[in-house]
Amino acid sequence: MPENRQLLAQSLQEASSVFLQSPGYWGYAQTTSPAQRLRSASSLEAAAGGIATAPSAQPAASEQAPCGVQSAPDVVAHFRGDVTLRCLFLSQPGMNLQRLTVTWQKEQVGAEALVVHSYYYGREQLEKQDKAYRNRTRLEPEELARGNASLTLRDIHMQDEGVYQCHITTELGTTSELWKLRVGALFSEPQLTFSLSSAGVMLTVHTWGGYPAATVRWLDEAGRDVTAEGATEQQVDEQGLYHITSWVTVPPVTHSARLTFVLTPRVLGAPITRPLSLQLSPGLLGPPASCLGVRLAVICAACLFIVLLAVAFLYHLRQGPAGSHSWRKAEKEEEQKEISCPISASPSSEQTCPTGHEQPAGAEP
Repeated sequence: MPENRQLLAQSLQEASSVFLQSPGYWGYAQTTSPAQRLRSASSLEAAAGGIATAPSAQPAASEQAPCGVQSAPDVVAHFRGDVTLRCLFLSQPGMNLQRLTVTWQKEQVGAEALVVHSYYYGREQLEKQDKAYRNRTRLEPEELARGNASLTLRDIHMQDEGVYQCHITTELGTTSELWKLRVGALFSEPQLTFSLSSAGVMLTVHTWGGYPAATVRWLDEAGRDVTAEGATEQQVDEQGLYHITSWVTVPPVTHSARLTFVLTPRVLGAPITRPLSLQLSPGLLGPPASCLGVRLAVICAACLFIVLLAVAFLYHLRQGPAGSHSWRKAEKEEEQKEISCPISASPSSEQTCPTGHEQPAGAEP
């Protein structure tokens, strides 16, 4: 009797092997999940009275979610780092890798998917690999026999973000997995600067090298959001990394202030919180009222002095031509008097020229 049970189990296993290798199996595999096929193997074991052994298998994501029903969980990769996208499938010892087909693709909206990596006929096939992934992908050949077709993607860039699909075809059927790859880069330590003006104290925080864009907030001492009292700029460099500059102005009437700068990344890293305490000395943002009065008085006096100088200069210009004319007239009269005086022929004789002040002839002195 035991011999008959062993023969029955052997015949069932042979029949199962022939069924798996027959062309009709592939149509069966398209409509059943690995979990259902494991249950079919269990039924063979029950028919053999517990003598048949089910093919060994490793847990796979496809057993939990059938193909076409899987969601795309997020995988976060560091900018310029490496990431491994997991893909597990049902396997058994001695599985023929010549019948294994592995295809990794990146989905595109409104376009054909990009070929990221391929394996079939017992080796990697990279002829159709998209040029954006050349020399950047790797499979572990020794892991394929264990049901592991995980893909390592090196030197991650922003363009690598998207949904990736792993599609596996083996002797035991087909399965697929989806992953949504997101790229993140950490922002630098925020740098604080400040400037003084009549409008108050402007506090400026600068941070850079992060991805994607982050959320910036300014909170006052009571925790109220005062971001609207300032502004924030986010610029992208040639690598696609963000540079953030954010500032807020403290009015001059405020002698002390406590603010908190909060930077919240969207993908990678924890929020960055930096408290700031500001103490303003009286007169720091401008002179006191008494100093302003003194400055105003000095300015008015200087203006008055300039006006007086201008008036004196204009008066001198108006009086200058008349005075010079009178002086020239008197000089000409003196010249005419000298010319009318006769010259004596004898040098020894005394000559006198009549003037208006001489006495007439015959008059006594």
